[in-house]
Amino acid sequence: MLYSGYNIEMKEIRLLAGLEILLDLHGQQIHRDDGYWYKIEAWVIPVTKHTPHGIRYNMTLHDKHNQRIFGHDNKHLVQTDKRTNYLGKRYAYDHMHKSIKDKGTPYEFTSCYKLLEDFFTGIDLTIKKLKENNMKAKIGVMSEELIRTRILAIATGEYKPESDEPKVWYTSLNSIAQLLCPENIELLKLMDMERPESLTELSILAGRAKPNVSKTLKALASKGFVRLEQMKGNMIKPVALFTEFELVVNSPVEARIQKILSFKTVKVAKI
Repeated sequence: MLYSGYNIEMKEIRLLAGLEILLDLHGQQIHRDDGYWYKIEAWVIPVTKHTPHGIRYNMTLHDKHNQRIFGHDNKHLVQTDKRTNYLGKRYAYDHMHKSIKDKGTPYEFTSCYKLLEDFFTGIDLTIKKLKENNMKAKIGVMSEELIRTRILAIATGEYKPESDEPKVWYTSLNSIAQLLCPENIELLKLMDMERPESLTELSILAGRAKPNVSKTLKALASKGFVRLEQMKGNMIKPVALFTEFELVVNSPVEARIQKILSFKTVKVAKI
């Protein structure tokens, strides 16, 4: 920790670290247009060897379901990683939670200003990462002949796919359009927003008959858009894996594959 002695007036210690600012910021909440929000909390607590400045803080970022997805705090001890700069120390109070599942990663507190800076940087990186990977499926539409040609061309090294190319392909718009109709996309978004624990709960939320919802979910699950989790008592919990879809039609990928296919056709004709 930053201070090891107790012979300095508490107010002076807090001022040196800028911790008085945290007390002034207690209760601040910032709500973003995209549904994410964060808060800052700070309290005066008894002085200990772990918190010689006598302040406990809790700064957390939450998603639209109010789950903490990132944060800084000194509310509890966390075990240090011997591979880090914390070699020789077993525990630390100041730490970060880099994700929902992270139980605590040691953080070296130096000042209030730096703590706030690091908190804001962590917020931006966390939200950016989530938005890059979150709930969006890119689906390509191409003839089966071209899809197979693409796969074989990748296998022979004739074609190197770009990182942003679709992973899921359909041979026509009709089949995917029927499955991803507005009603079904709304159902996926409802599942993501409300997190229902059962098909019965989802059917009530959606205002649709349970057999109808069950049939739709089975169709969506068969294509990898929904996960149906088996719970206790034969109860099934539906989980939306995607809520947004980008259909890629007549893309540069198709033009490149057409070129490869045309070249092979001409080559066969010459033989």
